[in-house]
Amino acid sequence: IIEDPMIRELKETVKNIRETSIKNLEKLLQRVGESFEDNDIEFYIAETGEEANNIIYDIVKDEKTIAKSKSNTLTEINLVKFLEKKGLEVIETDLGDRIIQLTNDKPIHPTAPALHFNMEEIADTINEKLKVKVDANPEDIMNTIKSDVLRKLEDVNVGITGANAVAAYDGSIVMVHNEGNIGL
Repeated sequence: IIEDPMIRELKETVKNIRETSIKNLEKLLQRVGESFEDNDIEFYIAETGEEANNIIYDIVKDEKTIAKSKSNTLTEINLVKFLEKKGLEVIETDLGDRIIQLTNDKPIHPTAPALHFNMEEIADTINEKLKVKVDANPEDIMNTIKSDVLRKLEDVNVGITGANAVAAYDGSIVMVHNEGNIGL
């Protein structure tokens, strides 16, 4: 597929856009801020993970439960642990991240965080933590976690997610998903 001329051209175009964006980052951030303001979207810039966590906490601190969609950036700054230490419950909506949350373990990979667990271990954890009986097969595990997350989301007023891209010109936010958790 990489040998396809159209794919090579697209790859080069994306690379050039990324490089240009990095070179003009300060100007683009200013434009994003203006675009967000035009769309009544609050915009913050944090210099550190700790600062980002504090900004987010100040926004959500009056909530009891927060939904969190897949975001490697939020994982890198340890947002969930930070909010939990502040007394908030955070519900991971990504399947792998929810398994990690239930096991209280560390993710092994950014896009496959629970890869180091076998089906028996995952089922045992779900049975213990969620007080259910689930068989050690992927479909049952997925459906059980999905049902649990959806039930918990009924009481959630705030969700936190990352973005795959932001258009500086109009403030559009692009999110791509593979599990359907953005729609939750």
